[in-house]
Amino acid sequence: MPLTTALYTGMSGLNANQTALDVIGNNIANVNTTAFKGSRALFQPEYSETYSFGTPPGGTFGGSNPSQKGLGVRVGKIQRNFASGNIKLTGMKTDMAIDGDGMFVLDGGERYFSRSGHFELNADSYLVSPEGLYVMGYGVDQNYNILEGSLDRLRIPTNKVTIARATSNVTLEGQLGGASTEVKVATQGTVLESNALTDSTAAGGTVANTSLLTDLREDGNLAPIFEIGTTLNFEGMRGASRLQGPRKLDITATTTVEELQDFMVSAFGVNTDPTLTPAGCRPAGHDIKNNSNGTWSLEIVGNIGEENAIQIGTGGLTVTVTGNPTQAATVPGPLTFGSSQEANGTSVFSSYEAYDSLGNKAMVDLTFVLLSQDNSGREWGFYANSLDDTDVSTVLGSGTINFDPKGDYLASSGTTLTIDRDSTGVLSPLQVKMELSGISGVLREGKRPRVQLSSQDGEAAGTLTNFSVSGDGTITGSFSNGSTRELGRLAVATVPNYAGLIDAGESMFKAGPNSGEAIIAAPMTNGAGKIVAGAIETSNVDISREFIDLIVASTGFSAASRIITTSNQLLTELLSIVR
Repeated sequence: MPLTTALYTGMSGLNANQTALDVIGNNIANVNTTAFKGSRALFQPEYSETYSFGTPPGGTFGGSNPSQKGLGVRVGKIQRNFASGNIKLTGMKTDMAIDGDGMFVLDGGERYFSRSGHFELNADSYLVSPEGLYVMGYGVDQNYNILEGSLDRLRIPTNKVTIARATSNVTLEGQLGGASTEVKVATQGTVLESNALTDSTAAGGTVANTSLLTDLREDGNLAPIFEIGTTLNFEGMRGASRLQGPRKLDITATTTVEELQDFMVSAFGVNTDPTLTPAGCRPAGHDIKNNSNGTWSLEIVGNIGEENAIQIGTGGLTVTVTGNPTQAATVPGPLTFGSSQEANGTSVFSSYEAYDSLGNKAMVDLTFVLLSQDNSGREWGFYANSLDDTDVSTVLGSGTINFDPKGDYLASSGTTLTIDRDSTGVLSPLQVKMELSGISGVLREGKRPRVQLSSQDGEAAGTLTNFSVSGDGTITGSFSNGSTRELGRLAVATVPNYAGLIDAGESMFKAGPNSGEAIIAAPMTNGAGKIVAGAIETSNVDISREFIDLIVASTGFSAASRIITTSNQLLTELLSIVR
């Protein structure tokens, strides 16, 4: 009967408006929920009875329209609004927002998408959501290159990861020049001469390379100057104040004079490469001098150039004597060396720090010496040494650098140095290639000759101390050694139809049958927005509009209830007629 139908029509209005109130209430409740997307209820009329479908117009008849009656209202759809909310700065480094399209990709055994960027680091330094789901992106290889296309969990191990890079290339710059009256071609190196010695076992006391150290005697002294089981301790000087050593030589029954001299040449860092000895210069190395009085002296010949001067100061040579297995004493050495020839020639000293594979410093000393000058230009030689070289000799190599008459760089040789790092727990040897083309043969007015490090590709050890996130999602780490490295890149997902996503709760969504296939890529690609670090996206709920909709929905609910009460009153009147 019609009145009963009106009751059900009113009830449909109650149900529809009640659903609308539920949706509005949920929107208002989440007005402060990060990246919340509001919804709205869309009503549709219920048509169930058709009295006439209408008739077409005829010759004398204008036609009639359909005659239909509905049975109320229903909620046709609850539609989510995926418009972006406002960006609010928080200052938290792990907070992130997306300015534009796209959603963060989360993994918790199942793939989820979210606009909420409230992230944090867990105990293992992984970036996670408040619910503990992993934030996905692109990781890095061992050289900190981003692995595009390989989706992985993002990790930011602050204060837990250390980097270092071995030096392989260095660039030097400076000036090696001066007027011809200001520079001098090197013609000799230092010659150190020992006290007078004899060999107690040789005819005439002749000291030779093969003489045993235990057979050596000071002139006029019958006591041996070296004893088996002792240790010779060396500490010398190079240039004005550059320490060479310490180094040690164990004395055995077979240790010879030549072995002692080779040891001292190596310990001084003397380069015996004959190509760096100009014509007429005494070659660097060692010799034995006949004093013509029945005694001989040991000679150590240094490299040419004033900065290559060598000397042994007081206490530079000592001997450790073992009296018993638990006690040792160090006494002044039996050999004393004085200079019989001083090094000459214009020279320039420079040094720089190289780094091994663990980031440990290995100092490299360079001494540039003027070898020649003529109408074709100037040739300088360089000697490379390192006290951090682990073998006895500190010599790394030598080479030349040539300039034309205008002082322009022409060529260089011997620019690859090899530093031994044995028994240090690092990759050995360390090879360093030097670029010298930045050195000029012209001395600027008011300047002095100098060579210095311009750049290098090695790094000392450094710990990750901070990080930042750029607009394209790249996470860049800052290390305590001043270096920066890429630690990863965020991934974002875009879908053809965001309204087709299924709400999984906790501000997360899953792909739905009508969402389309998600495209996962880096931010600012494939139409995705950019990342705003230290910020979050607010709810897109318009509270004023929600209050208006609340009034409209409550009015609709009240009106529908009046239909029910009115129908009830009419039914009561009808029943009264029967009585």
